[in-house]
Amino acid sequence: MARSLAIRPAKPKLTFWTIARALMRLVVPVLALLAVYVAAYVLLDEYVTAFDVFPAEKWFLNPGYWLTVGHLVLPLAWLVSSLTNRRFGEGYALAQLIVTWTIIGLFAYGAYQMMEGGLPTSPLPTRRVSLAFVFAIILGQIVGIYVFDRTRGRTWWGAPLFSALWGQTVFVLLFYTLAYIGMSDPWPNFMLMDLAIKVATSFLILIPYAALRGFIRPMPGYGGA
Repeated sequence: MARSLAIRPAKPKLTFWTIARALMRLVVPVLALLAVYVAAYVLLDEYVTAFDVFPAEKWFLNPGYWLTVGHLVLPLAWLVSSLTNRRFGEGYALAQLIVTWTIIGLFAYGAYQMMEGGLPTSPLPTRRVSLAFVFAIILGQIVGIYVFDRTRGRTWWGAPLFSALWGQTVFVLLFYTLAYIGMSDPWPNFMLMDLAIKVATSFLILIPYAALRGFIRPMPGYGGA
């Protein structure tokens, strides 16, 4: 019953101005998502050791061996996508993701060209980890967008919570499996610990989501959440 209240607005005719307006609406969401990705990348060298409680011989049980501030920042990507989905709907959230990764891809390609192909050859695990991350984060966010759009309209917290839970679970399981399976590192331990962190952050991001709901209201036809 509640789901039926979230009626989709009629699609406008495709004109120059509708396209221009759609692109303008994407500026802030794309910049916000880019900011999260950049911050997560920059903070990958900042290790978090506050949760290390096991002795040195059981180092693999301490998250400080691999957990960085970047890991803790990354869940904000689902918050940003959920806010875009709340405001403009599923289509804009998907467009936000596509445009953001297009910009990242063009920037990476441009940086490579500027160095005339002189980038050092990365070892296979590093290249493998990078590709696994890109694939996992894109698919995880697509899942989050899909779940948000189909759970909005019931309770305000349900859509962002389930979006983050499902999206981040898909991300974590895919990333660690694709990046580390067959390697000697105790990656299943890291995966389970990271999954626990992502579950916790799925609840924590409800705090800023609730605070921003009053400022980022749904467009006509996108009720709920």
